[in-house]
Amino acid sequence: MRRVLLFAVGLSLLGLSSAFAASFTVQAEDIHSFSTPVSISVPSTSLVALYLGGEDNVLPGELATAANATVDTSVNSKAIDPGTLSVQAQTNTARYHSWQTVPAPAGGLVLNGPAMLKLFQNGSVGTVKAGLFDCATASTATTACTQFAGDSSSLGGESASTETPVDFGSVTYTISAGRVLRLQIVNPSAHAWNVQWGYKSNRQSRLELTLATP
Repeated sequence: MRRVLLFAVGLSLLGLSSAFAASFTVQAEDIHSFSTPVSISVPSTSLVALYLGGEDNVLPGELATAANATVDTSVNSKAIDPGTLSVQAQTNTARYHSWQTVPAPAGGLVLNGPAMLKLFQNGSVGTVKAGLFDCATASTATTACTQFAGDSSSLGGESASTETPVDFGSVTYTISAGRVLRLQIVNPSAHAWNVQWGYKSNRQSRLELTLATP
């Protein structure tokens, strides 16, 4: 009798195990059947150089690709006096200079990756501090703009007439259609230094941006 009871219990346990396994198989199949494929879209990007242009007494100057720039073969130079204010707060024209793009097109100007300013100095050199701004119009004061990168500084040990890099790191930001991108620099050094820009091969000061297709 005892053996019969043990045999019956064994059959019962086997039945429960089979039912559990069958249930698990059905659930797994259900999950697999109703799963939705995931597609990850990565926007295409390209490195674009925006060259600094405009005369030294014009604020803000021009920031444009070589194809769209107002070509001026002369080299512009401006002495930037030292100051202690942030890039955005500086309003003394002797202590800063700025350049900006034309209004962004439909879809905006989409920044998605490394951004770096490459600036030339001559004579006395020193640390350059720079910021990137989103401004409503060309006439908007920088103090009323939205700063989205910076304040970033160069190392300060560059030689005269060589590129002075200011690295903004990886920047992810969109300038909406109709608004402008502005670059502004100040001098945090203890002495004045000269900044140079133009379209000659040896003075191509520029802002390099990684732009994505909007």
